[in-house]
Amino acid sequence: MVEEITEGGGGGLLASLRQFSVSNAVIPHADFQRLVDRENREMPLTEWNEVVSFASDQCAKWQVRWLFSPAASPDTRAADELEKWRQAYVAYVEPLVERSPDVREPLEREHRLRALQSALGRRLEESKGRPLDRSLSALLSKAAILLGRAGMRSVAARLYTTALYPKGTVGRAEM
Repeated sequence: MVEEITEGGGGGLLASLRQFSVSNAVIPHADFQRLVDRENREMPLTEWNEVVSFASDQCAKWQVRWLFSPAASPDTRAADELEKWRQAYVAYVEPLVERSPDVREPLEREHRLRALQSALGRRLEESKGRPLDRSLSALLSKAAILLGRAGMRSVAARLYTTALYPKGTVGRAEM
């Protein structure tokens, strides 16, 4: 992993990241790591932040692929990729946090929100054309939010998981 970042240029890496982002594809961690190793340049913090965002986005995409896979035949490749991307994300965040510790909280929040947004997008996509399914999911989500506000966090988390992940998926089985 890249350990130090300073002023320099990371144009090739950033151009590739932007191209991957536009394609909205899941990228195997090993392919990305080869790109980072090949680039082997030090970048300004603003550019390094794009690497962090990309890694966060890939974590979210692989997590969705894993949690929405059938519990009976889970996508173990997605689980493996998710773990590698999580490790990469942590490693990529550290240089930013070392330079500016106050960015940790916003980055963690953005990371969690990105994962939730990806999962919600997938759930909406899967319930497209099934209004009853979509309505039930929305109702369960709202009930979970209310229960969470009332202090019943564990019940709220289970209810939200039920709303988010379809029956028979890894996400639902892990509750």
